[in-house]
Amino acid sequence: MLTENTLKNILNELLAGNEFGCVYDFKERFKVSLTVIEKMGFVINIKTKIPNCENFCMKHDGCQWKSIFEQKKSKSVYKLTEKGIILAKKLANEKLPAEKLKEIVYEEIIKITIIDQLIAFISKSKTISTEQLISFLLKNSKYGLHDIRTNVMDILDLLVYINCLIINQGIIKLNS
Repeated sequence: MLTENTLKNILNELLAGNEFGCVYDFKERFKVSLTVIEKMGFVINIKTKIPNCENFCMKHDGCQWKSIFEQKKSKSVYKLTEKGIILAKKLANEKLPAEKLKEIVYEEIIKITIIDQLIAFISKSKTISTEQLISFLLKNSKYGLHDIRTNVMDILDLLVYINCLIINQGIIKLNS
């Protein structure tokens, strides 16, 4: 589940790992796919000049994913974007109060087009159902049903954790 602390930990880990991360390792440790972080613009899947595991992964020798990684390198490695580096550095303070952490994450993710559109859509209606949300996203974004089920649901979780949205029994509304 994507929370503000999970996002902070993922970005800090990427920053510590020469700005690179393996999709398998991060999914296992953080229970969040790096594709979600990519949808928010904080990382990018790299297709060329892909480093070997030992150049960025601390557990490369004993990694259960190494053989899969070697076969699917071009789909496995993500790199922090400039936007991701900036946010990681903002979140790097270990003593950051919880409310300040939420505020920093909110200020960054509200700039993301799909999140801005989503917030605007919800605020027009005051409340929407998950079915309305899915229809809206299918019509107004490049996301397919698989993306909505996986990536967008994690983004919604993040919006709930930073107190931007309330989701109760399939009804979504802004937290005022």
